[in-house]
Amino acid sequence: MKWISKPKRRRISDPEALRDGLWVVGDATEEDVLEKAGISRAKGIICALPEDKDNLVVTVIARQRLPDLRIVARSVEKRFSDRMLRAGANATVSPTRIGGLRMASEAIRSSSLSPY
Repeated sequence: MKWISKPKRRRISDPEALRDGLWVVGDATEEDVLEKAGISRAKGIICALPEDKDNLVVTVIARQRLPDLRIVARSVEKRFSDRMLRAGANATVSPTRIGGLRMASEAIRSSSLSPY
């Protein structure tokens, strides 16, 4: 598994991970960066960039290059989730929605067994 990190956006805390090839520094919306990360050998990709528009771009690039690739994309806004599915994502996940449902579930339970 490889990770792509935008330059200056995130500090890589483990320099060995970079040296060992676990990280590729660059813009994941660029095809050459996805190729450096090994997309042509991938069985699946998780598009989890902070912006829905960027995840949509990665989804389109990945689907055009590899029609059989499993694509899971992060989406905050419902309209982008629908677009990502139309663009070729196999599934979309909204961390905000999942978190909200979990919080509501905790709020309505009178006694909850929670690890937190």
